[in-house]
Amino acid sequence: MLKRILNNKSIRMSSIYMIANIINKAIAFITIPIFSRLLTTNEYGIVSTYSSYVLILQYIMGLSSEYTVRNAYVDFKEKIPEYMASMYLLGITSSAIISSIILILNVVYFHMLTVPICICCLMQSFMTYINNAMSSKLMMDNNYIKRSVITAMPNIVSVILGIILILNIRNKVLGRILGYAVAVSLFGIYNIIYVFAKTEKKISTKYWGYILKISPPMILHGLSIISLSQLDRIMITTLRSASETGIYSIIYSMSMLVLAITQAIDGVWVPWFTKQYSDCRYIAINKRASQYLFAMSMIVPVIMFVMPEILMIATPKDYWSGISMIPPLVLSSFFIYLYQYYVNLELYEKRTKTISVLTFTATVFNIVTNYIFIPKYGVFAAAYTTLFSYILLFLLHCLVGRHINKNVFELKSIFYSLLTVFVALFVFYIFIDKLLVRWSLAIFALIILVLKSYHLYEENGGKV
Repeated sequence: MLKRILNNKSIRMSSIYMIANIINKAIAFITIPIFSRLLTTNEYGIVSTYSSYVLILQYIMGLSSEYTVRNAYVDFKEKIPEYMASMYLLGITSSAIISSIILILNVVYFHMLTVPICICCLMQSFMTYINNAMSSKLMMDNNYIKRSVITAMPNIVSVILGIILILNIRNKVLGRILGYAVAVSLFGIYNIIYVFAKTEKKISTKYWGYILKISPPMILHGLSIISLSQLDRIMITTLRSASETGIYSIIYSMSMLVLAITQAIDGVWVPWFTKQYSDCRYIAINKRASQYLFAMSMIVPVIMFVMPEILMIATPKDYWSGISMIPPLVLSSFFIYLYQYYVNLELYEKRTKTISVLTFTATVFNIVTNYIFIPKYGVFAAAYTTLFSYILLFLLHCLVGRHINKNVFELKSIFYSLLTVFVALFVFYIFIDKLLVRWSLAIFALIILVLKSYHLYEENGGKV
């Protein structure tokens, strides 16, 4: 039985990338006790705000052209090396112009960041775009070993550098930021050299027109997505305090453990879905999607129920007030997973304008509700405005996806998964102080998942 599982290519691919993602998220968990003690809650909040700027700028730097890679594998399948090099050249050109403008404006007018931190921010944003584009290529190539390295290694290196620099320079915030920027840049430089070295044919700007027809709307989408996940931190810092931002950031990071699993699934799902959808194999798509949804509807409660104790072990008591924010933020990551089903469909159909409009709508909703509720109710309100924004985003994409093709993604499976996770949310608050009850329910959910997965595996004759 074990040999059959290990010999299954799909399981191997998803497992490799899932392990890398879990390691990646685990690094964040493992280092929480380190950095929450090396940095004050105020310093932690400043670093978190810096990270928000990086995540926002990464979509502007390369004009979000990384989103076109999956389309290129359909339209230019035999010319991917040439396409990647041309795309990188466009990204380098746009990034140089944008970085110059931002640096000048920051120095002359805004003074939001010191010059060294601003340079780190711009460099890290550009290199993050480079690494993300390479990750998309490796996903379509089903090269999960290299993709796993690109996913996990920059964070590992950044942690090591961050600790060394914090302990050896006076400005602890700058030390942590340099750790991030240098680590990401090392891998970005390698990816640039690799892509241009692999290009045998002359780089062609003819691909720029193709990219610029698809990618510009995705800039708004990317900015809106990052705004949904990051602007709340900036608004908490502005409307409340950097200390509260530090607490919120810790809980948010831990709650996003769900994404380590969903991103692993998505890494296998996207190339598989692209092929199945192009062949109109809707029954196969629905069957696998329902299986994934069931698995996630079990995994989400497990993570939710055990996280309070993990938080208390990993952090000083100053952060424990964030326990009540765990359910809405964990569910937010689940809705991120849900709406991605329809985004993948919309990307295949090149509906990038629609994607950007829907995401922008949810972001505006998030900003408005944050502005109304954060001053009154603090970080707890921010957690629920985030959840409601992702619910809205899912509903909007669901409506559009159903309009594009009603034959994919059964609503019944989605409904049952939603029912399960919302029941878990209410159960969490009922038994928030009952460790034994919550952990027993988590173990029960895991047992159900294992038994169901084994049954499906045997039913499919050892195939997934």
